Amino acid sequence: MGVLTWILEMCLLGLKPCKNIYESFDSLPAPAISFSQPGIEQVNQLRTCVDPHGEICNQRARKCLSWQGEDVPCGTRHSLTASPDSAPIQEIRRKRKHVASGKFSLVFQDLVGCDNRCASGFEALGLQRFIWLPSEHPSSDGGRSRHWRRGTPNIDRLAEDGVMLTQHIAAASVCTPSRAAFLTGRYPLRSGMVSSNGYRVLQWTAVSGGLPTNETTFAKILKDKGYATGLIGKWHLGLNCGSSTDHCHHPLNHGFDHFYGMPFSMMGDCVHWELSEKRAGLERKLNFCSQILSIAALTLTAGKLTRLITGSWRPVIWSTITAILLLTTSYFTGALIVHADCFLMRNDTITEQPMRFQRTTSLILKEVSSFVKRNKQGPFLLFVSFLQVHTPLITTEKFLGKSVHGLYGDNAEEMDWMVGQILDTLDVEGLTNTTLVYFASDHGGSLESQLGSNQYGGWNGIYKGGKGMGGWEGGIRVPGIFRWPGVLPAGRVIHEPTSLMDIFPTVVQLGGGQIPQDRVIDGRDLLPLLLGTVQHSDHEFLLHYCEKFLHAARWHQRDRGAVWKVHYVTPVFHPEGAGACYGRGVCPCSGDRVSRHNPPLLFDLSRDPFEAQALTPDTEPSFYHVMERVARAVEEHRRTLSPVPLQLDTLDNIWRPWLQPCCGPFPFCWCNREGDPQDSKPVLLIVCLLLRTCQLKAADAFKPNILLIMADDLGIGDLGCYGNGTLRTPNIDRLAEEGVRLTQHLAAAPLCTPSRAAFLTGRHSFRSGMEASDGYRALQWNGGSGGLPQNETTFARILQQQGYATGLIGKWHQGVNCESRTDHCHHPLTHGFDYFFGMPFTLVNDCHPDRPPEVDAATRAKLGRYTQMLALAILTVAAGKTCGLLSVSWKAVMGAASLIFLFFVSWYASFGFVRRWNCILMRNHDVTEQPMVLERTTSLMLKEAVSYIERNKHGPFLLFFSLLHVHIPLVTTKKFLGKSQHGLYGDNVEEMDWLVGEILNAIEENGLKNTTFTYFTSDHGGHLEARDEHGQLGGWNGIYRGGKGMGGWEGGIRVPGIFRWPGVLAAGRVIREPTSLMDVFPTVVQLGGGQIPQDRVIDGRSLVPLLRGAAERSEHEFLFHYCGTYLHAVRWHDKDRGRLWKVHYTTPRFHPEGAGACYGRGVCPCSGEGVTQHRPPLLFDLSRDPSEAQPLTPGSEPLYHAVVARVGEAVVEHRETLSPAPPQLSLGNIVWKPWLQPCCGTFPFCSCPSGKSQDNMNNLKNLRNYWLLVLVLCLCIPTSSPIPAKPNIVLIMADDLGIGDLGCYGNHTIRTPNIDQLAREGVRLTQHIAAASMCTPSRAAFLTGRYPIRSGMASETETRILRWAAASGGLPPNETTFAKILQQEGYATGLVGKWHLGVSCDSRNDHCHHPLNHGFRYFYGMPLTLMLDCGNKHNQKGQALRASYWFCTWTLAYMLLFLALGKLTGCLPISWKMVGCFGVCVLLFFVSWYSSYGFTRHWDCILMRNHAVREQSMVLERAPSLLLREATSFIERNKQGPFLFFFALLQVHIPLTTTRNFLGRSQHSLYGDNVEEMDWIVGQVLDTLDKEGLTNHTLVYFTSDHGAFIEGRIGDTPLGGSNGIYRGGKGMGGWEGGIRVPGIFRWPGVLPAGRVIQEPTSLMDVFPTVVQLGGGQIPQDRVIDGRDLMPLLLSQVPHSEHEFLFHYCGSRMHAARWHQREGGRLWKAHFETPIFSPEGAVGCYAQGLCPCHENVARHDPPLLFELSGDPSEATPLSPSLEPSFHTVVSRIVEATRAHQRTLTPVPTQLSGSSNMWKPWLQPCCGSFPFCGCQENAHPRDEL
Repeated sequence: MGVLTWILEMCLLGLKPCKNIYESFDSLPAPAISFSQPGIEQVNQLRTCVDPHGEICNQRARKCLSWQGEDVPCGTRHSLTASPDSAPIQEIRRKRKHVASGKFSLVFQDLVGCDNRCASGFEALGLQRFIWLPSEHPSSDGGRSRHWRRGTPNIDRLAEDGVMLTQHIAAASVCTPSRAAFLTGRYPLRSGMVSSNGYRVLQWTAVSGGLPTNETTFAKILKDKGYATGLIGKWHLGLNCGSSTDHCHHPLNHGFDHFYGMPFSMMGDCVHWELSEKRAGLERKLNFCSQILSIAALTLTAGKLTRLITGSWRPVIWSTITAILLLTTSYFTGALIVHADCFLMRNDTITEQPMRFQRTTSLILKEVSSFVKRNKQGPFLLFVSFLQVHTPLITTEKFLGKSVHGLYGDNAEEMDWMVGQILDTLDVEGLTNTTLVYFASDHGGSLESQLGSNQYGGWNGIYKGGKGMGGWEGGIRVPGIFRWPGVLPAGRVIHEPTSLMDIFPTVVQLGGGQIPQDRVIDGRDLLPLLLGTVQHSDHEFLLHYCEKFLHAARWHQRDRGAVWKVHYVTPVFHPEGAGACYGRGVCPCSGDRVSRHNPPLLFDLSRDPFEAQALTPDTEPSFYHVMERVARAVEEHRRTLSPVPLQLDTLDNIWRPWLQPCCGPFPFCWCNREGDPQDSKPVLLIVCLLLRTCQLKAADAFKPNILLIMADDLGIGDLGCYGNGTLRTPNIDRLAEEGVRLTQHLAAAPLCTPSRAAFLTGRHSFRSGMEASDGYRALQWNGGSGGLPQNETTFARILQQQGYATGLIGKWHQGVNCESRTDHCHHPLTHGFDYFFGMPFTLVNDCHPDRPPEVDAATRAKLGRYTQMLALAILTVAAGKTCGLLSVSWKAVMGAASLIFLFFVSWYASFGFVRRWNCILMRNHDVTEQPMVLERTTSLMLKEAVSYIERNKHGPFLLFFSLLHVHIPLVTTKKFLGKSQHGLYGDNVEEMDWLVGEILNAIEENGLKNTTFTYFTSDHGGHLEARDEHGQLGGWNGIYRGGKGMGGWEGGIRVPGIFRWPGVLAAGRVIREPTSLMDVFPTVVQLGGGQIPQDRVIDGRSLVPLLRGAAERSEHEFLFHYCGTYLHAVRWHDKDRGRLWKVHYTTPRFHPEGAGACYGRGVCPCSGEGVTQHRPPLLFDLSRDPSEAQPLTPGSEPLYHAVVARVGEAVVEHRETLSPAPPQLSLGNIVWKPWLQPCCGTFPFCSCPSGKSQDNMNNLKNLRNYWLLVLVLCLCIPTSSPIPAKPNIVLIMADDLGIGDLGCYGNHTIRTPNIDQLAREGVRLTQHIAAASMCTPSRAAFLTGRYPIRSGMASETETRILRWAAASGGLPPNETTFAKILQQEGYATGLVGKWHLGVSCDSRNDHCHHPLNHGFRYFYGMPLTLMLDCGNKHNQKGQALRASYWFCTWTLAYMLLFLALGKLTGCLPISWKMVGCFGVCVLLFFVSWYSSYGFTRHWDCILMRNHAVREQSMVLERAPSLLLREATSFIERNKQGPFLFFFALLQVHIPLTTTRNFLGRSQHSLYGDNVEEMDWIVGQVLDTLDKEGLTNHTLVYFTSDHGAFIEGRIGDTPLGGSNGIYRGGKGMGGWEGGIRVPGIFRWPGVLPAGRVIQEPTSLMDVFPTVVQLGGGQIPQDRVIDGRDLMPLLLSQVPHSEHEFLFHYCGSRMHAARWHQREGGRLWKAHFETPIFSPEGAVGCYAQGLCPCHENVARHDPPLLFELSGDPSEATPLSPSLEPSFHTVVSRIVEATRAHQRTLTPVPTQLSGSSNMWKPWLQPCCGSFPFCGCQENAHPRDEL
């Protein structure tokens, strides 16, 4: 092993691995480029401004308090100074004891007026110190420096309340040295915390380098002064020296007496992120070493076999073994890094290895709060070193998507929220006025932190450079904010140069310590400057190092007020002209990648803070004087340096296994001591290394289907399996026999709305505001604004993220809308369900026309009586006036009558139409039946549930079947009426049981029984008060007292609980432990592979251990039973004694007295006169008295007082976890709001046909009531918030259609009447340009508005499209499509047809590239594209490769035959074993390629609906009809709008599948037939819009993805289209025929009909056009290349906004076009063109498709055409023919270079590894590889 270790270290040392490990990640990031757009800085322009020098200035007139108390302007300076012996300081010292004892008021009454006299006396005060240092926060990422749309309000508040430094400088531009300088007050060079060879930060936790033990930190000094010192968060200054336990560099060895956090640093490798800091580099180096050793082994082997080398085989064996070990280590590097570096420690103990990042934020906050509370008696020093905003930007779900700046913005806003939480903790603990708070960052933002187009590093404002860039200002200028209320003036801004190193002497002086005299301290005490007692900073010079090399120096020339900056060395940016080192990850400090300046660069920062214009002797008279003075200062500084060991050089900065901190015996490092139950089994590091289970566990774990069935108002005593012998429930009883039955299963509330909220979220409903303090305890209207808040996380949302199809069928009752009837903020689809069919409300008596009213019946009756009384009064007055008995004017009488009428309308508009408003059915967002027909609801629900199971049977799926049974009015079909012994209620229960049986049968018939986790329950107990003249209409709660709505009585909360999972859960088992409906949340999340949210309290506990028998006891010790927001009862599971106690503090008063329910009130109240408060409380022992019949007393129960006291303690602990939430059931949220009412039609005329319903016919007789609704509309609509008119948007894109194939573009032989009519009625673009001449990149650009090279969708090889549905490449998830933006704006978004932008990344269920992950709510179509292989007649994919594979296979087969014959004849002396092995190899080779290429049609020619494969392989002949059916259905379903529909036609791509109706109809054979069928399909879509009355409200757009495929043919039969007069075609780079496409817009009444625009436009322009029309915002965190077309379409501007357009072929730019507007000329320059073959042809017929990289002609000078005169590109211009040739070419080349500077490197999605078939990614209908299914057909589907 010693030899292996030596070889490994030599390889690694020789190759300098991880040289730039933290190259791009150590700054508080924010999107770096786009934030400089003009509009962003104006958001808070009333609060701050930027002065001419770039500094932030405050616009408010500030006042400072002088010592005497009068107001003095801030600009005024005081000459007073304060010595330690001055009177004010003596007074402060005298009162120190009062501070220590908590008597702060007297002290700070004196300190309010303190000014300069206090400068040096604060060491006498025992005050708290509070310091923040986030990981990587550039100075411009705070709200006071750059204004976020959401802002950083807490940090802004900190700045407004304190002092802000605008020239606060870090000592280094990377984290390790900067933090070392911060803690010690010394340049990192003095402590050795720099390197000389590229290692600029610590690379591993297990290295021997770190902050030397002889260094003195401010924590060490303050600890000696009696301070409690704590560090929470990131350390990154080393741990150990000689062993894994010596902790020589540990925080506890540097003065901190408490540490909790990461000893290392966050990095992308911690979560296997694509942005890798060291994994990728290590893998490359290890692979290289492995290759070297492999070559050595082969060489030695060959030498030995040929006898050229003598000696033993030992070197061969060892080199082979070492190569294998290195290759294996490379493969498992990611898992190694996660365990080695990504863990949490508390003091010396590892608490979590590896970390669970989603809960890190909550753990950090918890530690901070705990530290403050523990030490609030003070004094304390707390250093909170945030993990935000370092990559990988781990952000909790609460903040994801909240900012307008992508993931970085979300992370920064979460950090700000954390700052606010900490400040709030200080406020709550009364420490605000006694605590100095400081906020900063360790260095500037990391500009190179990019992935694709997304910026993951910070924005450094106006300052040049960023993290790691030596002396450039952007890498070292950081935020600096101090707050100390009553001491430091609020709102003050200081522009003097200061340093992070200044914190050391400032904090030490404040804490009463002494600055060390045995070393150089470079920092200066800031307190005099902060207090305004001095005008200038003590720093005259500041030096800026990069590693150990001095890059720059700054001179503060106070007499002239200038700040000079001299740069001796600067990094060379890459690519040239960029503002960072994008090609290298981080800029180097030395070597050939830096520029050395002689003379140095000089800047005057006081005039040029941007460092934009370097001064020269000509422009600056004092140039040489400044240089000389700075050089002299540098020399003086260098004389103060002394040599020290460098801690970051190679030998101290490589991984040493003996130093690795390990939770367990090394290498079995694993632990989780932070309390995550599901992670109770340790995962060994070595297993992770060998099997990669660390990163693949979640993806590969089996996920069951999950079926949750919930009844409504069902009593536990209504089921046979729970003791009912008279009601027949055989199906539910069977479920219990085959599964596990819980006997003490408890609802979280005794009413449906709160109980269901708790069930969905795993939290008590009052935590989400879903409880009421009194009055309304459930939602009353669909048109109310209350509901389950959007920030609540349901199990459906988590499982949806885990790849589950999630559906809800039945009752919702958790709200619909917030502010408009289309925002759907509370809707199931907003809470994680991707499909919903059912009632958004609940059944009520009002839903049945023959039943008495239920919704607010008493209020309704009162209002009716009041109306009658008022009407009678006005009639009496009118009669008196008529008879002359009253002398009132008729005007007064009519006015009163009008008021009475308005009063009547105001309440009757809601209560008079309860059935119409509340009793509706919805499918997703659409109302499908209004009012609903109760008699057929049961069959509809069952049909939907069975259909959902069948559609998603290839799983995994979550189906929540929320039954309407057995809620009144007990709607029962005729089949079950009169069948039971218990009247209508019994009939309804038996029908419910039949429904459950049908669902279970559907599960079994689809073969899902053993893979489905099934659960049955009720939302609460039976409704005892429900009765009519015929008898009881509510359920039976068995032996248990009470029922629905009765607080803590057992009958209202004890519900059935049955679980079944054959083969996993034991059949027939009964569990009597207390469990809760809330437990379903963690149980389901765990089964689905999700993570329990860590940012909120989850009251539920996973039931998996209990159900499987792994645990004997429930995890619940206490359960709390609320009625509304009032705690009525508590249950204690006394496990030690085996007793189950229940304490009742409040119980409802039954009515009439002695009854078992509140019959006189309908439902029992929670508070007021209707309840009894028990003092002392009632106590029951449920283990002996489950009926709660006999309350215990101190006399009958010796433990009475002990039990009551213990429960009381638990209540106190429970209440400490509560936090206020906005009440969703308040009167303001409950009341009916007409503008929120879901409506099928135009409000208030809401009605949907309901088929054969006679009831609906009868309902139409009440049309006279609609006049009242019209009046309501007039009264109410003006008061509602206006909804902006958003058009429907229909985008139709053909595939491979040539511009010359349409009549409106000049073709007179192919009939396209519908598209021609579209052009006549709209606007036609004649110079509409695709961004690429191939479909995958062109469609990526169309959806994102960006050149495909920006998203990685441009290939660097000749494979320019995605080749397989099972490839891992695709449109990156971080790209923003117009669909994603419009979905956020309330649009229903759908895609029908071709996608061709990828499906999955790592597993077939992650769907990372899927349309549903890119903003489309609905998808039906092909995930790939049509090809000849789909026709089962011809092979298209990889023909040459397939042929070569066949050749190799036959060659190997002949060799095998030769070997076999040789063996049989004895000619070859080989063994049969060798022949057999060779045969197996031949077979494996054949299988390896034939499994993909042999089944192309099966793998790629498939149809999907959403995530489910519906047809595999697809039947081409009926594909057009299926797609047309889906298209028209989508429009019909979403006609209430607004909707975005993208119809991506499969026509006219080969194999030109055409239905029989169109075959042979055109003059252009099969291609012409296909075009004419395409035109007919377009016409059908337009007809659907007409039929639904949507034409005038819909923008329709038609185009093609690129030009026609000229080479497309079979034999002599052409299969491609015509590109008209334009040269070239599909795949031909920049030639016009491949990129000029049709472009037609129609919007009647808005766009002028028949207009033709000849300006250059692009497919990319559709993105901003559609986004603007939909009310969305164009993303500001990325470059958008498209331009809004509406001004051009509306003739508001004469010209297109595009001056230049660039034409790529793959990743190479082939051509560029310049629209020279002033001359009206259109130039096109070709830099490269494909070489046509055969020579003289107009295409690449010999190759099938023209290449981009090889076999192209490169032109220098480029070919130049003037398209306005030569659109066919027939005659290239030359300098002799065109005088302006060189000017034009020069201008185009200049624009091209400027464009290329906007590009940033991104991972290519079309690389060989991303574009190969991966069986584990293959979408499959069935069990892979046995994939096959057919879409259900319908006779009308045939065209």
